[in-house]
Amino acid sequence: MKLVPLLLLLGCQGGTPSPTEQAPGAAAELGWLVGHWQVTDGGTVTEERWVPDAKGDLLGQGRVLIGRVPGFSETLAIQQTRDGLVYVAWPGGQDPSQFSVSESSQGGITFSRQVENFPSEITYTREGDKLSVSATGLKEGQPHSERWELTLVP
Repeated sequence: MKLVPLLLLLGCQGGTPSPTEQAPGAAAELGWLVGHWQVTDGGTVTEERWVPDAKGDLLGQGRVLIGRVPGFSETLAIQQTRDGLVYVAWPGGQDPSQFSVSESSQGGITFSRQVENFPSEITYTREGDKLSVSATGLKEGQPHSERWELTLVP
């Protein structure tokens, strides 16, 4: 199975919350996401790295390496706004896409957006040193889902 980076498939435009809407809290609520996560499939390495920033937001970087050659990269953020947490992705230099929390539990969170394409929903779930990431939505008009199982890199 060839792995495709989750947010490589984000092509829809979205916005980012303005700094005046932000309040500390994303890192405190989602501290279980912090770390360097990775999966290797043949010669392809897919990884995400999440760190807290000084404001309490989470900043992420995703990338795919094919052999030692960069195949894709993206910038990610989870920010606390007056309306709750938002997940923002800037895949491969494209305009940002924004998702809102639709479900949350200890060790798991689902972000969604009202679009007619893929992905419309992204779920992160952590169990021990494993991070499961799934995406669902419509692709070419048909229901589509993908799942990645990443491991925490010590």
